[in-house]
Amino acid sequence: MQIMSNRIQLPDLKEYALNYLARYNNTEAGLVKLLRQKVNRWIKQIQKEDDQDYDEILKKAYDKIDQIVNELKQNGGINDDRFIFSKMPSLIRAGCSKKQIQGRFIQKGINPSLIQSSLQEYHDDHLELLSALAYARKRKIGPFRKRLLKKTAELKDREQMILARRGFSFTISKEVLSMTHAEAEECINKIRSL
Repeated sequence: MQIMSNRIQLPDLKEYALNYLARYNNTEAGLVKLLRQKVNRWIKQIQKEDDQDYDEILKKAYDKIDQIVNELKQNGGINDDRFIFSKMPSLIRAGCSKKQIQGRFIQKGINPSLIQSSLQEYHDDHLELLSALAYARKRKIGPFRKRLLKKTAELKDREQMILARRGFSFTISKEVLSMTHAEAEECINKIRSL
């Protein structure tokens, strides 16, 4: 524990961060947010007992958090690129489009240029098609629709809108909806090899 003043001790943030990272994979921004929440809860609890102003202690704690995160980043304990590549296969299998994957990583606080370069390395049109097929299977549309329904222009438009709302392009949507059940199953089996 570090002593911030003669009577107040800051929780051991480095130990907390290491224990958290041993269990979960996280981004740099996610770890900063987590540690700041821990400090804020701690400060709130201390303020209930005392009416003192803790702005200086809070500032020192935030500086310490930045040091801890930079140290973990240099030692390889936290790596946004590794986080992206660990999450990408499950997002593709879940039927997420490239736009949706990009949005999720931006929400996690990852640098957009890093996301873009990682998506270019990992994601291509073939994987976009596989993601769209996985989503179509989940929603039972296109080649996975029940055979009782007739293929009408209205149904096709409705299914294209479903895929468009998920972030898939018109070209990908059209390709998915024109596949037969056997072709779609063959492509879905390729997803399992990711």
